[in-house]
Amino acid sequence: MYPDVPRDRLRVGADIVHVLFVIDEYTDRESSAGVHEICDIILDALRNPDKPRPEGETSIGEMARQFWARGRVLATAEAEKHLLEAFADYLDGTAQLAEDRDKRAIRTIDAYMEARRMDSGVRVCFSPNELQLSIPDEAFYHPVVKELRDASVDLVVLDNDVASYNREQASCYEHWNILSVVMHQFHFDLYHATEWVAEYHKTVEARFLDALTRLPSFNPKVDAALQVYVAGKLAASPSANDSWKFESERYFGKNGAEVRKTKQVMDPEMKRESVRVLLFEDFVEAA
Repeated sequence: MYPDVPRDRLRVGADIVHVLFVIDEYTDRESSAGVHEICDIILDALRNPDKPRPEGETSIGEMARQFWARGRVLATAEAEKHLLEAFADYLDGTAQLAEDRDKRAIRTIDAYMEARRMDSGVRVCFSPNELQLSIPDEAFYHPVVKELRDASVDLVVLDNDVASYNREQASCYEHWNILSVVMHQFHFDLYHATEWVAEYHKTVEARFLDALTRLPSFNPKVDAALQVYVAGKLAASPSANDSWKFESERYFGKNGAEVRKTKQVMDPEMKRESVRVLLFEDFVEAA
């Protein structure tokens, strides 16, 4: 995901991934009101990394503060602004997920993908490749650059949702997954929903490649920065996530290499009570 960044920016990238998954674990177990409270704490910590956190506050606030206190010293003003905006959108999306989860709501495909571009946190993960760059807003938020960013995020989301479906249906969170959304909208079974997602994935790939040919020119300095940002992060993220989902143990436990080989994510007949979800406590006990 960060193929040629120096050690200090690689540390920021590793911290981002850890912070996002801790937030995920915290908010998965909270009500909508609790998630909003956690999100407010995190955003305040990121915006004020030099301010001590209040006594008795949940530790995620201090974790977020320390992460960005280290990261911001490496960031240009533009990069810091973009990271904080991406993090605010991510937290807003996480709150939307909690509200939908409380209501057991299922979105349409378009509404779901729009929300997942926020709550997936992928945009936040783009940041380490931008920290040293000064990309002005007129370039960073240009419609074509946004197309590239959205398409890259969508590719990661689609891949990740297929990989995570078994875990999520076992945890009763399956409504927030593209497979469930497609099954609900088109009245498909799991097999045909997976086929639909595979075809949709191809259209998103084409969208990304087409946008690459339309990348605008601003001035030599900005163009060079955009090339680093697009090639170093937007283009690398889908393949990096593809490796991560098999090499980590979040979705497949110790079976990632076998799943990668067989392409068999789950048995469609597997019942919820037969699935063992790996929790953080399992790894602690194993260690």
